[in-house]
Order: sequence, then C-alpha cells, then structure tokens
Amino acid sequence: MKDRELWTRHEIKKDEEKRIITGMIIDDEYLRQISIFLKVELLELSYARKVARMCLDYLNLTEKAPRGNIEDMFQQALSGGRLEEGEASLIETFLTNLSSEFVSKKTKFNTEYEISQARNYLRRRALLDTTSRVKEKISLGNLDEAEKIIMSYNEVGKDFLKCEDILNDEDVIRSTFVLDDVLFKFPGALGQMMGWLKRGDFIAFTAPAKRGKSWWLMETAIKGMMAGCKVLFINLEMSHKEINRRFYQRILGEVAMWEKDKTVSIPYYDDFGGIGYRKKEKEGIKIQTVIDKGKSIQQHIRTGGLRILSEAAGGIAPDDLYVVLDNLEYFENFKPDIIIGDYADLMVAGKKYSDPRDQINIVWRDLRGLAQKRNCLLATASHSNKSTFNKESIEQSDIVEDIRKLNHVTSMFALNQTAKEKEENIMRVGTLGIRGAGFSLLNEVQVLQQLKIGKPYIDSKWIIRKPKNEKKAKK
Repeated sequence: MKDRELWTRHEIKKDEEKRIITGMIIDDEYLRQISIFLKVELLELSYARKVARMCLDYLNLTEKAPRGNIEDMFQQALSGGRLEEGEASLIETFLTNLSSEFVSKKTKFNTEYEISQARNYLRRRALLDTTSRVKEKISLGNLDEAEKIIMSYNEVGKDFLKCEDILNDEDVIRSTFVLDDVLFKFPGALGQMMGWLKRGDFIAFTAPAKRGKSWWLMETAIKGMMAGCKVLFINLEMSHKEINRRFYQRILGEVAMWEKDKTVSIPYYDDFGGIGYRKKEKEGIKIQTVIDKGKSIQQHIRTGGLRILSEAAGGIAPDDLYVVLDNLEYFENFKPDIIIGDYADLMVAGKKYSDPRDQINIVWRDLRGLAQKRNCLLATASHSNKSTFNKESIEQSDIVEDIRKLNHVTSMFALNQTAKEKEENIMRVGTLGIRGAGFSLLNEVQVLQQLKIGKPYIDSKWIIRKPKNEKKAKK
C-alpha cells in the first residue's frame, strides 16, 4: 500500500462519549443494548453522565430512546437546578449540534458497530479505573483492599457474554424484526431478484473480462449514495482520474468529453413489452455542470456521500482497510455504510500462500469478516473463466480461481451477455447464490443499459432461461 505512513493508526482520543450519548438519545435498540452493561460512572465527562442518566430514566419509563424529548428533559433538569452552569452550556451545545446532524439530516445510524465501539471504550475505561484504584491502595500499603478491587472487577460487555434468550426475552424478539439493517434496493425486477441489500451482506458480480463489472459496482455505489448511505469505493483497476471521470459520466448521464459521436441510442420497454430505442444527442461532460450537479446531489442525500480510494493492484490487503476506515472516521467523521472493492481478486492476503487459490480464499474470507465487524454492506466482483466469453449464461462452476468464493458471499450474481445483446444494449443478470433465500438458477432479469452514458441499468424485466437438456431435446 503506497504512502503507508499516511494510514498508520493514530492514538488520538476520539469523542467516544459524545458518540455514546448520541446513540442513547436517537436509537431505541442502541439504548436497550448499552443499558445492559453501561456503568454511568465510567463516563469521564460530567455532562455525558447527566445525559446518559436522562436516557436511562426515559428507557425505564417508555422502553424507547428519548429522541426529541431530550430537549424537554434538559429544560426540566435546568429549571430544577439539577445542572451546573458549565454542564448546562455543554449539553445545550451538544443537543443543538445533534439536532442538526441527526434530526434534520436524517443520518443513518449503524447500531451494531456503534455498540461494539462503545463496549470497547467502556472496557478501557473500566480497566483504567480499576488500575488507578489498585495503584492507589498499593501506594498506601492497603494490599488487602487492592486485592479486593481486583477480585471485584467485572468485564464490561464482553462479546462472549452476549447470549440471547430467544424464547423469553421480549426485547430480543422485538429487536429481531426491526429492519434497521436494510440499506437500499435496486429498482424494478432486478431489485425483486436481488432483494434488499443490508448491513453485513457481502455481494459479488461475476462475469468475464470487459463485461461491465466495474460499472455495476459503480451503480451499486451510486444507488447506495442516493439512498443516503456513506459509500467507500476502493479502486484497484484504474487511475484515480479515470474512475472519477466514469463516476461523473454516470452521475450526469453524459457521454465522455472526448467522444466525437455524441448521439446515443437509449433502449426502453414499449407498451407491449418489446424493446424500442430513442436517439438522443448529448452535450458531453462539462466541468461546471459536474460542480453544480455535485452540490445538488449533496443537498438531496444530506449526510450520505462517496469517497474513492485508488490503489495499485496487489498493494492493499483487507487488514489495511481497517486503518483506512479508522482514519476516515476520525479525520472526516465518515463511517461507511457500504464498502465496494473493485475488485477483491486484486487484493493481497496478510501473508503469502504457495497456492494462489488459498490467497484468494483468505482475501474473500477476510472481506466477509470486515462486512460483519463494521456492520456494513460489502460489494465486489470476480472474473468467470475463459469459456464464458462465448457462453450464453454463467454457471456456478464457472467461477474463476477458487469456488470457495461462493461460500463467503451472501449473494453472487452473474452478468450474462451475448455479442448480439451487447450490440443491442441488453444484459441478463442471473443468480449464482443467495444465502438464506430460495432462488432459481434458471431465473434471470433482462436489463436495458447504455454504457456510453455510464448507465448499466435503465430498466428491467423477468425472463426464464430454459434448461440445457430442454434445448438439446428440441434440437
């Protein structure tokens, strides 16, 4: 990874306590989970302790997070003389900023990831507090008291203690059916086939070389961004200028600025389900148009956004991404809901393996772990083998290098296209696997597209592919 020193971990104190009370105010599930292991006295900031107690009191009364009601609770505490002047000023500033970020802008809140971060912070605080008290007793010669403190230490929120009673715990039952992990869905028939894309998912597009995999990953990024998600796109194939130009092309729906022929043929479904084509004359990408469109989109998506990291192929490993994510979080307060890698086979494993297939397997396994640990959607692409260049549809056995890729993903989709379909701006998307759902290897979705204006998806409809033996029988 180039300029590795720029991505080293920084031992800088973050606003962890602010994040903790933010979650307690705005998110029901976060407040329920943290109430199990939070010891308010472990919070270092006085105003954070006051706000945390307000939230816990509200939870006991209503079984919900206070959200906007925290303002009324603050005013009651202020008028009742329960807040010092300095605390009141800090709480008022915090609530004003919180309202701006989460209420008016509707920021997506990653509950599971924030809980894990809070658990780690509180564990550190508990250990530091225990160590400090033990040292104090030792310095005073009170060894018995020091040992009592050690014996009474309780680990805070350890993961292996997080067992759920799925029959008797009503909170567990209710939270299971809260769809806070859903991010977005593709439109039309394609969205029906792919289903909702969720936090923790690991999806992949498979196709032979030059079939448009990068365009589909970019489309996933655009669709997620427009749904208000924060997206990190990791580019391992193109120069940073080339990938930026492609994104601008997709955002504007324009032809590249160097294209001489600016006439494009855009497919559409007519009233009878047939495919028609409209000729349109495009202007080409213009810099000021890109600038104006960017501002317009940012107003629409509010706190959503897109960041692109361009690296040389083989210069980055999944473990490096944790450092990138930490720095994005600290320096830009950018915590991705979606991470897209173009593409996983160009990454390196943490150590070298004699069999290249083992290295690829480890990379895909580690990316699946990243999606789970960061509680985000992760998308990538994979080549299919050479035989699929002239094949009508890709099958599970066509996955290149290592079939174990299919074990690590939650969903894998095939990008199918004959030479004739390519000329007609048609693609077929099929399913190679969806974890936890019934699917058919024969079902495909026909997709209309026009890559000349950066659009791999315009519209879609269901089609059913005939089995091989049925084709042979007819012959």
